[in-house]
Amino acid sequence: MDATSSYKAATLVERPSVSSIEDIYANATSLQTSQTGLSDDAMESAQGLGGGAGNRVNNIYIFLQSGSTLTIARNTIFASFDIAAQTDWSVSIPISSLAYDSSGTIAFDTNTALNVGTGASGGSAQTIARIPIVRDRKMLNALGVYKEGVSSKNGAAVVEYYKI
Repeated sequence: MDATSSYKAATLVERPSVSSIEDIYANATSLQTSQTGLSDDAMESAQGLGGGAGNRVNNIYIFLQSGSTLTIARNTIFASFDIAAQTDWSVSIPISSLAYDSSGTIAFDTNTALNVGTGASGGSAQTIARIPIVRDRKMLNALGVYKEGVSSKNGAAVVEYYKI
């Protein structure tokens, strides 16, 4: 065997066979639905959000300061979202004493302010921290992993969620 033949033999890659054009078309056009959340087709076309959201991430996972993890499913986040009527969408997380308040209710709304209230006590105590999901009818790819943290806003401590 000469050098050229040896190189060709060494670099050949075995390719899986496809039985028919119909199989290729069926695989390419079938809806890929996750076990939880919306299908790729719903996120990409029907919802009109684009941004490559798809099925890669189905939830928001938040590592809380307490050491536990809060999980919010994508299908829950988008359950009442209407792309025709709402240009903005956020997850509103209840806050008490500068941390996630597990006795509160996680809400989903069109508000865009990241924080409601400032400070740890008194009438201006923070009650909500938000994670923006959609802005101007565009998916922000905000699903994924976050860390709960405390930062300063106008000299007062506030809880914010940082994507990691």
